[in-house]
Amino acid sequence: VYKRQSLRKESSDMRRLLGVSLPEEWRFLPAKIMAEEEGVFLIDKGRKDGVTEGQVAVFENFFLGKVISVSERISRLETLKSPKIKIRAVVKNSQGEVKASGLVLDARGRLVIDLMLKEEKIEEGDLVFTFFPKNLLIGKIAKVSPLLPSEIFQKAEIEPLLDPLTLENIFLVVLK
Repeated sequence: VYKRQSLRKESSDMRRLLGVSLPEEWRFLPAKIMAEEEGVFLIDKGRKDGVTEGQVAVFENFFLGKVISVSERISRLETLKSPKIKIRAVVKNSQGEVKASGLVLDARGRLVIDLMLKEEKIEEGDLVFTFFPKNLLIGKIAKVSPLLPSEIFQKAEIEPLLDPLTLENIFLVVLK
């Protein structure tokens, strides 16, 4: 019974992924999350499945993380919950216009985007996307930190729009 439920869930997740607008040249390798520790997933795919370090994982059009190590049958995937995560990102307004670029990282348990020039005007509610691969959703700006006159860069807290810890199935992006 459990195996059947698991297959139904994977099938449902795959249908949701297929309904999202992502580049046509992307293929997807389904993977199951076996364990999680400090924001790093152990997944059931490895070198024998064609997994490589740096490969990106998604769920629908959301960025989940990137592969940081690969063995023959298992890989480790660093998620947005990892205290070591660092990802180049852009901030866009509701019309899809890029307003700023910066670096997404963990700041004492909170996800932030940092190193944005203070001249770049961002607002609460703006969306944060990956820089590469382009346009995978990370979250939305929850709070913009106040600036001191001497500061060159600004930062903002990000509210993730998907909690990776609630997932069972993910998809690794395979470029054709």
